[in-house]
Amino acid sequence: MIYFFYFIFITFFISCSSKEKTKAPVVARVGDAFLRADDERLEKSHSKETTVLLINKWVEQTILYNKAIEKNFNEDSTLLKRRDLFFKDLVVSSFLEQETASNIKITKDQIRKYYINNKTEFQRKEEELYIEHYTTKNIKRAKAIVSFLLTKKLNPKETISSSLRSTNYIKKDLVHPLFGEKLFSSNGSVVGPIENGGEYHVFNILEKYKNGSFVGLDLVSDKIYQRLYKKEEIIAKNKLVDSLKKDITIYTNPDYK
Repeated sequence: MIYFFYFIFITFFISCSSKEKTKAPVVARVGDAFLRADDERLEKSHSKETTVLLINKWVEQTILYNKAIEKNFNEDSTLLKRRDLFFKDLVVSSFLEQETASNIKITKDQIRKYYINNKTEFQRKEEELYIEHYTTKNIKRAKAIVSFLLTKKLNPKETISSSLRSTNYIKKDLVHPLFGEKLFSSNGSVVGPIENGGEYHVFNILEKYKNGSFVGLDLVSDKIYQRLYKKEEIIAKNKLVDSLKKDITIYTNPDYK
């Protein structure tokens, strides 16, 4: 059942992303599917960290969805029947969202107050780094990237942006050991070049966060918003259901109470 809902979610997630509505910049592409900068999921993001996570999630789901289509999961009769049940739940969910959304207002002040009152929840339990990760197969270019990052001087005919693979928050135990050891023990801001898998890796450490430090409000505002919204959503839903019950005759078999 879990795999079915995951499959359906991927279907909706990707089909929405693949429809070209505007000429907004392409943020990510997998084959013929693309995600644009004006996608509503990205527009709702309140922090860079969340945006990066959403983009990476979209890429992974698109890859999985394409593979599922190759194996004809979209033609499975059992999945199609379950899809109908899922669609009913989706209709109900969409109705609830439309009916209750206008009554739910989460302000920046509410988010700030929650953060202050629950700050210990956002305390780091280990070291963390905010880095830029560059890759190239050419050692000469890798050294040029290091030189630029250290001196901010670059040949006018060259650029390092094309070699930028990602900008991420990382933890030591979640990165390749070859990189993690050098990154978290470095006293400087630039690490590399490091050769691995036929490529040279260069890292630019933008920020260092110690164990016990607090994650900034800008990085957790999305999470807080969702918590507050979910709480208000439940209250609004209960009020709506109670109001609708007044206009309908409801019978429940006492043997099942």
